[in-house]
Amino acid sequence: MQKKEIKDLLGDKMDSEGRKQLVKQVLNDPERIKELAIEKAKQVSKFENSMVSEPELDSQFKKVLRRIGRKPRIKYASVAAVVVLFLSFGLYYFNTLSINSQLVQVTTAIGGKEQVVLPDGTKVLLNANSEIQYPKVFKDDIREVTLIGEALFEVVRNEHKPLVVKTYNGLAVRVLGTVFNVKSYPDDKEVQTTLVSGKVEVIKDNNSKAPIVLKPFQQAAYNKKDKKLIVDTVNALDAISWKDNKLIFNETPLEQVVQDLQRKYNVTFKIISKELLDYKYSGTFDNLTIKECMRLLKVSSPIDYTITNNIITLKQE
Repeated sequence: MQKKEIKDLLGDKMDSEGRKQLVKQVLNDPERIKELAIEKAKQVSKFENSMVSEPELDSQFKKVLRRIGRKPRIKYASVAAVVVLFLSFGLYYFNTLSINSQLVQVTTAIGGKEQVVLPDGTKVLLNANSEIQYPKVFKDDIREVTLIGEALFEVVRNEHKPLVVKTYNGLAVRVLGTVFNVKSYPDDKEVQTTLVSGKVEVIKDNNSKAPIVLKPFQQAAYNKKDKKLIVDTVNALDAISWKDNKLIFNETPLEQVVQDLQRKYNVTFKIISKELLDYKYSGTFDNLTIKECMRLLKVSSPIDYTITNNIITLKQE
């Protein structure tokens, strides 16, 4: 692989289309991928000074190549650069588990889910297009994890070591042992915490002195723009219906409906009628294809649609 190609791919001056085309070329040549991965590793983790040998990297890298095209699950530190490369260019969306000396990171694909077991035995079901980070061992007086996206937690009770789920915007959820759902996607307007059973504390802006305590079947919705936290009684089973491949909406703004559909079906929506932004939809999509979802949306609401390739255009009927 030419040094210029490496410089272009690892730099920030190439436009997105040029980068995309060059990556396509690189992905067709395992040797070029390996060269780029090694160079990336040198930049990120000073690979040239590490204890990992070249033969070991080569062995692990060949395992990665055998897994491409399926859904690889575990990538160790010696091949982490390959994973970072794929994810950073957005060309591969597969379930990924990367391990370094301190943290474990799990990332799910668009349309996918992943079951994760934390070091304490807590079960986490990660929804589509989501990411969770946690230490390989909970050593401190809390069990802290970081979540981007959505996950359903079944927490092993430990009165002496609460589990704290941190979101990217400063909101946190603290529990001892319970079942709850956290939905915290960067492009959603709200962060939602829904309690199924037990008790949780929702902490706003890292203010542990004034937590909001939820009871079963209550939901705390934090509006990112207004920075307001509202607690309401909901059907918690609806909020976690995604685990059974269902999407249940109850007076949900259409803008949020299409966000959820995009994550589940890997499509892109365009809303050309501004009036639809104020429309609130109620309905259930139970293990449907995207075309079936759109037909149901059309017959149950004043919405018409067209599908071109992977783009769905919505307009008011």
